[in-house]
Amino acid sequence: MITGDVSPLGEPTLTIRVHGRSEVVAVLRAGVDTGFTQYLCLSYETILALNLAFKYPMEMELGNGAIAPMGVYDGWIEWKDRLRRIPIHASDGDVQIGLALLRGNRLVSTSWMAAV
Repeated sequence: MITGDVSPLGEPTLTIRVHGRSEVVAVLRAGVDTGFTQYLCLSYETILALNLAFKYPMEMELGNGAIAPMGVYDGWIEWKDRLRRIPIHASDGDVQIGLALLRGNRLVSTSWMAAV
């Protein structure tokens, strides 16, 4: 089981470890984005720091309907006690885990909202 937190905005988040080439590892907070159908989105800065290898370009439809070009890179994530090779998308936004990485898992999120 993987456990995480719920952000102050009510978004489920996980701490993940992403591996790059040359034994570089980044520990990151990632939001769970149920509208993102791929595996993982990282910033260009993080992709460069991890020295990930470019695989191919891809156009993606964003939540607002706009089409955006994205680079797809080859990377590894620690997932359920094993190292898993996945495609990683580059974006200008936050670190996001997508549905492809969650496939075969059950996502449960609980948060408390208080009114004053």
